[in-house]
Parts: sequence; C-alpha cells; structure tokens
Amino acid sequence: KSISWDASGTLSTSGNYKIKLVADDLFQIDIQEIVDQVDQGRLLTTMNYIEGVRHRIANPAHLEMIKDSIEHHFITANLQTQRLDFPMGNYTGQNIAGRLEGTTQSDSTYIIDGHFDTVDESPGADDNGSAVAGMLEALRVLAPYRFEKTLRFVGFDLEEEGLLGSFDFVANSIAENETIKGVFNLEMIGYYTDEPNTQIFPPGFEILYPEVQADLEADEFRGNFITNIGDQNSLALMAAYDNAAAQYV
Repeated sequence: KSISWDASGTLSTSGNYKIKLVADDLFQIDIQEIVDQVDQGRLLTTMNYIEGVRHRIANPAHLEMIKDSIEHHFITANLQTQRLDFPMGNYTGQNIAGRLEGTTQSDSTYIIDGHFDTVDESPGADDNGSAVAGMLEALRVLAPYRFEKTLRFVGFDLEEEGLLGSFDFVANSIAENETIKGVFNLEMIGYYTDEPNTQIFPPGFEILYPEVQADLEADEFRGNFITNIGDQNSLALMAAYDNAAAQYV
C-alpha cells in the first residue's frame, strides 16, 4: 500500500517536524511467553561479570568497565543511548540511559533502573549488581518488542554517595513534555535464603507494619522474599506488579 499526504496549509514553512508512521499487525502478544524468556543462567553470568568494587576512588577501572558494558548493551539493543554527565566536586558522574520509544504514546514513559556503583570496600554483588543484571535481562527480553508507551532503562552513578545520580536525572533528564507513568527501581534483588534469622529490620518497623512483622516472625525471619515498596501515589502500579508476579511467575 502507499500513502500520500498533501501538507500544504497544514504545516508552517519554518521549524522541524518528525512524522511517525505506525503499522500494527494487531497480533496479541502472549505475556507468559515473554516472561519465560528470562534466563536464570544468563542473570548469574551477568552478575558475576559485574561483581567487584565499583567506586570512583577505590576501583575506578572496574566502575568504567561496567559503565561501558551497560552502554554496550543499550546500543546493541538499538536504544537511543546517552551518557548523562553531572558534576560532583572534581569527579564527573555519569548516568547511562537508553530509550525504547513508544509507538503511539511516546511522551508517556516507564523507567526500569538500578544503580551500578558500590561503596568503597564492597564487591557489590547484591548491592547492586543484582539489580543491574536484572535490568539488563529485562532489556534483553523486552527490546525486540514495541510498546505504545516509551521504556527508559537507566543505570545510576553515585547512588551510594547520597543518591546523586538519580537526583540529577530527575532534575535534568526528563523532558518537559514527558510524563513518567511509573518507575521500577531495582535494589538488592539477588539474595535469597531459607536460613532462619537472616532478615533484620530497622527500629520501628514493627510499629508501622505489624501484620508484616507477624508474618516474618512466624517464618522465623527468613530472608526468602523480595519486597515491593512504593508510596501512596504508586499503589496502582504496586498492585499491578504483585498481580503480574502472581499470575506469570
């Protein structure tokens, strides 16, 4: 088929324009098939590669290697990829961001992210290599598909020094016409054990969340779960996440 369009009288002669043509085969995607593509072995291999001190002073070489690796994954997946610089004293922090543009609602965005830096003496396998591995696996599985809304994948720098990377991203890397519909911030998702008394909580947790505390106490405080945490504005997104996990995982 061919499409012709007479734009005379529609557009002004000055300015830049982007014209998008979307073809939809109306094929219904099987979400379970997407979920089933997640590869546990690949997750572990990726995390083993990331593991190691990733700190601007204690081990800048490994930090740069992982930044390069994240950028490579984004470029290979054909994302619109950027290194987003921000200052921190004499050091220049860099968030790594990739964008998979939506087909019909590209100004509406969901973000999947994890920070890649560590504290100065930690190998950072769980905190937060596990999250970076999870983000990259989500990217690998989702990149071949196209979605109505935009997906942005972000690796944050300098989170262990006061959430500097994410603060700068929110302040400077969201366009005025971009609406953030939701954020999946992955943090320490790799640790699991059925050993009793392996999960501890900050003081006051039992006052704020007595039912959760009771459930954990009944299970002898085993660290055998992943927690879904969000604020009041995120209740619908949290419920959707929990429901999807229950149905597909």
